Amino acid sequence: MLIDHVKTHLVKGEGQLLAPWALIPFHIFILVVKGGFLYQVGDETVELKEGSGIFIPQDSRRTGTSLRFPGPHQLYITYFRDVEHADLGALLDKTFAHFQFTSKYHYIRSRFVTLHEYWLGKPPGWMQLTKGIVMEMIGLLHGELADEQLSPVQRNLVQQVRDYIVQHYREPIRLQEIANKIDRSPAYVSSAFKQATGKSIMDVMHEVRISAARDLILNSNMSMEEVAEFLGYCNQTYFAQRYKRLMGYPPTHTLKLNPK
Repeated sequence: MLIDHVKTHLVKGEGQLLAPWALIPFHIFILVVKGGFLYQVGDETVELKEGSGIFIPQDSRRTGTSLRFPGPHQLYITYFRDVEHADLGALLDKTFAHFQFTSKYHYIRSRFVTLHEYWLGKPPGWMQLTKGIVMEMIGLLHGELADEQLSPVQRNLVQQVRDYIVQHYREPIRLQEIANKIDRSPAYVSSAFKQATGKSIMDVMHEVRISAARDLILNSNMSMEEVAEFLGYCNQTYFAQRYKRLMGYPPTHTLKLNPK
């Protein structure tokens, strides 16, 4: 894999040209974090709003403009090529792949932020680190495509569990409470969610918590201990271990980026 560029765009106003109509010699993955954009890829168009993303295959023609929004638009974008066809798989089956992320949004956003940091800062091993994050994101996109193949019953169960996690991630996750909401047994909910997503309910809870932790470390005056406690981690050492396992570096590294 060769990563050509990683950047974030801030755009003000409606109708601002983000990308001219042109053939792109690389794959593109875009995540919208504020506002909205209208993209045309080949003969098809799609609106991208906050929390949505798009994968555009190499050698496609595309253009993009900003939509009406009462504030600045923002997106993250990475350009890459020389990826094995088997690694991209179903992502290449359509003109583009459009995603509306729910519980995975905060985690994917945090990985994009980290990718951007590595790209700009170029710490030791940055090439391997950036490639690893892009490959991880490709894997997450495949997971989203797999979700689309779930039966309506499976999709509904997964969405209800994810919604519960997003609403209650600061609290101890109560499997019985989730089961009561879905009207299924705790064992069934746990097994069905793992079978459909490849992750346990607790795995997803930690992803949401750590994404929130990163935002708090960067954008608040809370101490590390306060962040851990706020997110339901009574043990700061355990919080640091979870953070490093998901982000690839300890929370103290993120703390250095906060200019407070």
